[in-house]
Amino acid sequence: MRSNNERIDRIERSQARELDVLSCLLSTPQTSQRQLSQQLNIALGLSNSLVRNLVKKGCLRASKAGWKRWVYTLTPYGLSYRLRLMVAYIRRFLDDYSNVRKILRDQLNTLVLHEESRVAIVGTGELAELVYLGLREHAVEEVEIYDVDVDVDCKFLGFDVREVEHLAPERFDKVLIAALNISDKLVEDIKTRRIGEEQLVYFFDLDGISSGGSS
Repeated sequence: MRSNNERIDRIERSQARELDVLSCLLSTPQTSQRQLSQQLNIALGLSNSLVRNLVKKGCLRASKAGWKRWVYTLTPYGLSYRLRLMVAYIRRFLDDYSNVRKILRDQLNTLVLHEESRVAIVGTGELAELVYLGLREHAVEEVEIYDVDVDVDCKFLGFDVREVEHLAPERFDKVLIAALNISDKLVEDIKTRRIGEEQLVYFFDLDGISSGGSS
């Protein structure tokens, strides 16, 4: 028997796929089901099933445009249904965003940071953005950004991004690893820097590393 969470996840995945199909067909009604499956990276059989179900729901109108060629247009109900799916998606996203912000805030609270703290952030993705926002809530202004394989003149949140190999641990109170996918190269670069255990902080449980604390 499916748990309630599994049932909710299944419904959300189904709605997300419906939203993708409706959005794709809204912009390009001439898209075939085979092209649709390729664009959305789903099986052709699933693409056919989604389109048939949306036609049955009254969201799509199928019109024959030639031999074995169909054009799918959104009906007025389909447009309003797509809008409802979009609103539901945005609400879920904002709920998830708020939850992640809270987790990060709780983890940063344990670090006892203040306006005079010097912090290095390693990473330039979405997690690094959230970590930076959390630091600003703690009035931390002395922040530098590092990453691996940095392009020339690379910028992130208005900061120059430096290679991890140039990170001098003695200059910082904390070195925050804000990367969701930690590469072997990043791990090796961190080890090479000989960052103290009391300085190094990982977020969440990444690749077996203790969450929210020193490694």
